[in-house]
Amino acid sequence: RGWAGDALFGADTGTLIAVGAGVRVGFPSGSRFTTRLDVAVPVRGGRETRRHEVLLRMIDRDTGRLVMPLSFIPALERFSIMPTVDRWVIENAFALYAKHDVGPREEFAINISGLSLNDPGFAEYILERLESHGVPAGAICLEITETAAIQNITAAARFVKTLRKRGIHFALDDFGAGLSTFDYLKNLPVDYLKIDGHFIKYLFEDPVYRAIVQSINTIGHIMGIRTVAEYVETEEHFKAVEELGIDYAQGYHIAYPVRW
Repeated sequence: RGWAGDALFGADTGTLIAVGAGVRVGFPSGSRFTTRLDVAVPVRGGRETRRHEVLLRMIDRDTGRLVMPLSFIPALERFSIMPTVDRWVIENAFALYAKHDVGPREEFAINISGLSLNDPGFAEYILERLESHGVPAGAICLEITETAAIQNITAAARFVKTLRKRGIHFALDDFGAGLSTFDYLKNLPVDYLKIDGHFIKYLFEDPVYRAIVQSINTIGHIMGIRTVAEYVETEEHFKAVEELGIDYAQGYHIAYPVRW
């Protein structure tokens, strides 16, 4: 037990960023982690569920500015610290949910790392924290990246099926990034496909991207899965997403992440 240590990660610029400080085995009390809340809105309005995504950030020790995930998560994964952080995010998000007046049609999405899928006690931990904080299971959606799910499809399927039986929803994040077959979706029952933002961002520059987005949306709907477009940053992107029939839009055109 004790400190997990200062995990040093070489960024693309060659700068070494200390990212492990303050992480304990257990909850990193006093750590520099914090969360922000992003929103995804129903494209066609109506009475659809309003989705919020809990985003993990780190506070820079020297400047006090927020550090984006790509600058520290690879190091946390490399040094196997990410499962500890996943548990901190769960505890933090559930505690904040319990403190706020949340409407019946609001859902909160939490990202789960691929390493946590192999943690045999993680599903039980989530259920225990749900009960402890009085959070309804149907208000929570856990997000797993497509890459993590494919790399560990057996563990991912077991994890998803166990928690979906208890009412928790699931989303496949960055869907389409690996351009994998749709066949594995038959064995991985999820509620949302979050279309990789790269396709949305360059939707107007490459007709192939538009075709990929359209096919993901079509197959998702055939399977009864709702779709979410990320990186919706302009009104033009929003209109294109609406035209393609995607269910939810998320990005800077909708809202910027805020403190919860």
